[in-house]
Amino acid sequence: MASSEILDRFRNIVPPLRDVAWYADRATRLWKASDLTSAMQVIKKAEPRFGSLACIRLISAKLNLAQKNVEAVRADLVRAVKDPKITFAEHIKVSEIYQLMDDDDSALTQLNKLGEKHSLKPYCVKAYNTATAIYARRGETFNALDSGIKAAATGGGLAWNMISKMIRKADLDMIEQCRVRMREMEKQVRKSGSFYKLMTLFDSRVEDREAMLKHMTLGAKTTFELTRPDIPWLDDVDPLLPSFLIIGAMKCGSTSLYDQISQHPLCLAPMNKELQFFQHPELDDQWYLNHFPRVSPHSGFFTGEASPGYFKFDITDRVKNLLPNVKLLLIKRDPVDRAISHFRHNVRQGTSKGSVTQILSNIDNIQAALLAAPDKAEDILLRRVKGAPACKSILQLGCYEILMRRWYAAFPQEQILELNLEDYRDAPQETSDRVFAHLGVDSIKVTSQRSNIGNYVKSDPETKHVTNRLREFYDVIATLA
Repeated sequence: MASSEILDRFRNIVPPLRDVAWYADRATRLWKASDLTSAMQVIKKAEPRFGSLACIRLISAKLNLAQKNVEAVRADLVRAVKDPKITFAEHIKVSEIYQLMDDDDSALTQLNKLGEKHSLKPYCVKAYNTATAIYARRGETFNALDSGIKAAATGGGLAWNMISKMIRKADLDMIEQCRVRMREMEKQVRKSGSFYKLMTLFDSRVEDREAMLKHMTLGAKTTFELTRPDIPWLDDVDPLLPSFLIIGAMKCGSTSLYDQISQHPLCLAPMNKELQFFQHPELDDQWYLNHFPRVSPHSGFFTGEASPGYFKFDITDRVKNLLPNVKLLLIKRDPVDRAISHFRHNVRQGTSKGSVTQILSNIDNIQAALLAAPDKAEDILLRRVKGAPACKSILQLGCYEILMRRWYAAFPQEQILELNLEDYRDAPQETSDRVFAHLGVDSIKVTSQRSNIGNYVKSDPETKHVTNRLREFYDVIATLA
């Protein structure tokens, strides 16, 4: 028998050795299918060769967490961080699992170690932002602001809405400490739009308008010259007015929609994608407008922004007064999937912790209030009715039809375009053609892409329970719309 035939028979008898990626992928697929027993068997088979690797330990931790085996989860996480080759992203996953276990102290320990080890590196913004959110949730304002300053110093994006709320609540001595710290860091760190924008929030808090406008202009110019060096920045002209706003909804594909609009050669991006301006009356109009590029007004360029929480706020009058001709875009998805994705996003960001069942807190009171006064549904969701129950964003943002009533009342229908996430999945070019037509510019061939894609299991018992209750809630909402 030829040696090649012997080798072929041997290959049929003994399967090839699996690498760690195979075990990790197989276990993850089974976990997502809620076959926890089979997934754990795959992990056990990987143990002799790969059990000390962080990727295997993290999957094991998720499986044990699904089975509420807390001690086993902790043991997995301890072993994971001992892996000398553990990646930055895997460290972040460790902190996320601690938050799902309602253990902020351990999550912060991991995040602060990352911050010390990778001090102010651009990719470290995730660790600083998550620490900021956890400190804010715990009421540790100074620690939260300090972590936010470090995140800004990396040049990365920040959770502006959360940070601006903390700045409004902080005392003036604390604000001045932060301003001094940022002025010192300005000489040492890489300048970015995020860094200067945070400076403007502190400037606004102490009503130093001159410093605010100076820092905002520096930030916008720095960002623009980095991203569009082919176009001259003109100091002596007014900023472009935004011609479009993506007003919602979070976790529905707004980032993907914004990215596709930004592919247009005539589209000039502002200093940040999400400006979160209109819901903050303490920020003046010039603060907002200075985010946008200063180019020739006759160049044909256009600009806009995407703040996917806008449509849940009572801000239509302010938008109408400043931008009467702006084109509005809303992108939606199945509200149940959106809500669960939103919760998992919050956990990753550090603004929520614990079980997914937290989504359902207060849902019965909200539903009862809506059924008792269906004609006041919008006011109840916006808490404009005395005694209305608190409506968490996770539930509120899925009430598309009710929350859009006042936008249609304030703006002509031709200025509003509603899309579904499925439109981009099934027909990206046709949907983009509709968007560009709405914006009044020639369409372009777009690259199909999805940004900020989450990852969660839909079929574990807790998620199934939450899904069923959310479906009931949004069925009620549909009857009121």
